[in-house]
Order: sequence, then C-alpha cells, then structure tokens
Amino acid sequence: MLRLGVRWQTWSKIEQEAVIGTVGAWWRQTLSSYPRDVDGMDLIEIIADDLKLDLAPHLAEWESNTTEAAARHMAWLMHDFTVAVAHGAEWYALLDRWIRGTAPAVILERGFVSASSPEVAQELSDALETHRIWSRH
Repeated sequence: MLRLGVRWQTWSKIEQEAVIGTVGAWWRQTLSSYPRDVDGMDLIEIIADDLKLDLAPHLAEWESNTTEAAARHMAWLMHDFTVAVAHGAEWYALLDRWIRGTAPAVILERGFVSASSPEVAQELSDALETHRIWSRH
C-alpha cells in the first residue's frame, strides 16, 4: 500500500474503489483481531497520510465495533498516541480531537464490561485512566 502513495488517485474509478475496499477490509480485520498483525497507528497513517483517505469514517467504524479486540486496539492507541511526536497534518488533528473526545472512553468501557480475563480488564482500565488524563489536556 505504501508504494501506491497518491498515485492511485489517478487510476480508473473501479481501481480506486478496489483500493478503498481493500483498505476498508484491512481496517475491519485489524480492529476485529488481537493481538494485531499490524500496528493500529501505522494503519491509520497509511489510510490518512499515505493514501489521503478521509479518516473520519474509519474512526466511526471503530466506534461501532463492539469486539474486545477493538477495545484492546484502543487501549494500545491510548498509550501509543500519548507519547507520539506532534504532527501538523489535518488528519492528525482530527485524530487528536477524536482521542480527546468521548468515543475512546465508550469503546474502552464497553470492552471492560465484557473483558475475557482480569488481565484484559486491567489493560482496558489502565487505558481508560490514560484517556481521562489525556482528555483533560
């Protein structure tokens, strides 16, 4: 995907739709499985920075994903994003606002309630505390 860059946007409509469909399937698969094969932040960067796709629908899809895996990805992102280097891109600002909002807490709380083990519950609880701290700044 990285080699495609923005060149794919000059392709025919059907080829562009194939790229978008593939990225969407990759995103859904990533959110629905944990441990992950791909780093969530790396995939976000591929979607928004490399391919220049709108990140908002992908974040909305994350919000609607009720799997424990999606919550664990959020827990991981809460800890990864808080130490990330500031990025000036518009998509990064969108992600920052989204992370500071209520959606991550809802995802983490939903995962916590149905956690499959005490370890997963602790992981999600820790991330929820990180979110509380992060959202105040």
